[in-house]
Amino acid sequence: MVYKHNLAIFCKTCIRDIECLKQLLKSIKDFNKDNIPVCVSIARNEENVLTPVINSYDKNIKIFIDENITSYNYNNDDILLKDWIPQQFVKLELYKTNFARHYVIIDSDCYFIKDFYIKDFLYDEDIPYIPISHYYKAEKFAFQLLPNPPIVDKERVISNFLNRNGKPVYMDMPWILTSEYMKMFENYLTEKNTNFKDIILLLPFEMQWYLEFVLSKNLPYVPCSALFFGMHLETQYQIYRWLGFDEDIVKKEYLGICMNKGYVKSTKFKPLWIGSHIIRNLIRLNYKMTKGRYDYKKETNLSFWQNIFSITNEYKNKVKTHKVYTFLGLRFKQRIN
Repeated sequence: MVYKHNLAIFCKTCIRDIECLKQLLKSIKDFNKDNIPVCVSIARNEENVLTPVINSYDKNIKIFIDENITSYNYNNDDILLKDWIPQQFVKLELYKTNFARHYVIIDSDCYFIKDFYIKDFLYDEDIPYIPISHYYKAEKFAFQLLPNPPIVDKERVISNFLNRNGKPVYMDMPWILTSEYMKMFENYLTEKNTNFKDIILLLPFEMQWYLEFVLSKNLPYVPCSALFFGMHLETQYQIYRWLGFDEDIVKKEYLGICMNKGYVKSTKFKPLWIGSHIIRNLIRLNYKMTKGRYDYKKETNLSFWQNIFSITNEYKNKVKTHKVYTFLGLRFKQRIN
């Protein structure tokens, strides 16, 4: 099969996500250092509204029409084929466009926060990275603070259907889709006298279907951790805001942030002032005083509570230079001479 590009970024979007889409496209424009091609798919009845918006960021973005990609009718009366379900068929049949061999599948409510390159998504020209993890580990660990943490059993439904043994695993947004793998998947379903519509009606979770098929057939891939910092619940988002997390911290480990629009009110990650200026400083102060080193304690000769609120002198060559006021972990200097 001949593809126009080896790798492309793909987003299926709609009018209700237009503000998120603007944020995503701007972040791609700012951080896409290898000029990875971008393509977006929209419904035909939204073309007049969304096309000018997309072109305003980059006229080279390829715009697909949903109905030209998928054979499934958007006007189907089946309730499961309404609202957010049809977009899953677009992703499953995207490979038929031959636009790219590999796609970075990303949703509108995601955005990049630092420079990214082809090497972040592909191990080499042939082998993709797959961000794979267990549901209750890593970035979803904060869910354990909830009284009744959400339980996900959709992995087992799919793995049982595909006869895959092993631990239940999960894939986070964004993820990498390889056209050849998806074509193999459709051929596999055809041999079983079923199709994409049947499996989505069984469980509408297209990225999990793709992951489980790749694992069940032992197709080549390199595992990696989540590419984006995922905010999947409003409560989870608030936990990290209160702890003082901000983009400068997040970008050390992730390429971007996913603000799950279905559950999180804000479209952009914004730390609370009290979190980033007070609580975070208290956490760092506690770390300094409990990490097993004595030089800090010896140097300051202050107790934990004195570090919460105190007035001390700062010396340079045994000469007073500043008076230091400490309040709730914040330090302010007043020059003496």
